[in-house]
Amino acid sequence: MLLTAFITSIIVAKLLGGRLSRLGQIQYRHLDFLIMSVTIQIFLHAATMVGWHLSGKSILAAISASYALLCISLLYNLRLPGIPFALAGVIANAIVILANGGKMPISRPMLERAGLLRYLEMLSTGGSPTHQLIEKTTKLAFLSDIFAVPPPFWRPFVFSVGDVAIVIGLFILVIKTTVVRHGVARHG
Repeated sequence: MLLTAFITSIIVAKLLGGRLSRLGQIQYRHLDFLIMSVTIQIFLHAATMVGWHLSGKSILAAISASYALLCISLLYNLRLPGIPFALAGVIANAIVILANGGKMPISRPMLERAGLLRYLEMLSTGGSPTHQLIEKTTKLAFLSDIFAVPPPFWRPFVFSVGDVAIVIGLFILVIKTTVVRHGVARHG
């Protein structure tokens, strides 16, 4: 979803006359925290792919660390356009994930609507380190992955309210950084 949003924001920026080279001029502070956060998430997915079984406590600790690092990174960059939206989305996702033992709850009907039956099968057997199906006991289900973009979209997916805020933040960052009005780049 984030990649699709980024590509879309780049296309819109170009259509509005934006200069993509300005993205390289963003002075993002503490990129190291962002990289560490993403690395933890990649590790969790890679561990599952190679068949490592991680305990619930290990997953919760890793997810907590990942989201803490991501929030710190975003807090250091609140001055950048769109980052407050992204931070709000990350916090919303973190709250529902931590309330549910370290895994993002995801809607079975929305997975079916998106045609993600393989992923649904994996979740049914508890095979994801980062997601679980919404159950009656799920806390804060309204913050879970409860929306879907189904086929014929080129890459169907399921997403949360927090994801929407993150995408809005990313879109604002790209557009305001690349598009010039009256000879001055807009920066919030």
